Amino acid sequence: MPDGFFAVEKKEGKLNFKVYNTGYETRNESVMNLIKWCDEKYDLPDFNPIVIGTGDTKRQQSTRIQYSFSSLDGKNTIPDFNFDHWRQVKLLNYEKATKELNEIDLDNYEELKVGRIGSCRTSRIRHKAFIMSERFPERFDIKDSGSWEKNKKKKTDVLEAKNKNFMSIKELAEKYAILIDIEGFGYSGRLKYLFHTGRPVLLVDRPYKEFFFDELIPYVHYIPVDRRLSNLMRQTDWVIRNYDRAKKIGLNGRYFAQEYLTRDNALKFYKQIFEKHKIKDIKEKEI
Repeated sequence: MPDGFFAVEKKEGKLNFKVYNTGYETRNESVMNLIKWCDEKYDLPDFNPIVIGTGDTKRQQSTRIQYSFSSLDGKNTIPDFNFDHWRQVKLLNYEKATKELNEIDLDNYEELKVGRIGSCRTSRIRHKAFIMSERFPERFDIKDSGSWEKNKKKKTDVLEAKNKNFMSIKELAEKYAILIDIEGFGYSGRLKYLFHTGRPVLLVDRPYKEFFFDELIPYVHYIPVDRRLSNLMRQTDWVIRNYDRAKKIGLNGRYFAQEYLTRDNALKFYKQIFEKHKIKDIKEKEI
């Protein structure tokens, strides 16, 4: 199925949506919710139609797309569907989920190694990290959640991992002292949650950037890893040997998330976008 996209405008004080493709899961619905909440909070001015894509990258979508979750330069990006929910993987409410992540005790963990559980089939880089984990299990525990399917008995759209490797982000951060984020088909929606955990995050470089990437600083908010993973082992060893220093980076990441990666800040970001496209009244045009 092609990735979703829709147009939104505000005309005569009323929001209007036109869906061109419903896309994946409930991404369209969640972004529309964010826009509605933004309008309720800020009473947006009337604005011209804007076309928004809800796929992983603008590259995969219609050329009509004006804004997407990620782009090569980080421009014309919007806060993604997660700021509402990602209930298909049991993240039912962004604010509730991140509140729980911010309460994780950073002094306690089960294993001083890099942990990640999720699909390893959505990019060659994720698969490469999975292979490294099998070779070096003393440093990495990177598991493939496999494909996903709906639980018909529960009559819900929440998906479950077929191979039962599923672990929530909260459980992941409570077990492992170090976390890693790797691109999928495009961007990675889970990065926001990882920052909220307060754990040191190994952030693998990726071409597609999100709206907040310009504010991130390596070795302040995260530990950088190159896209080929050529320095993953070295960076992991540094974190393990210098875990007290790495903990401070993880805490900085949490502070960053508390400031930038909140639903309120996402709504404020949307407000700035819509104001750029507001319809000028006659007096403004005359001036």
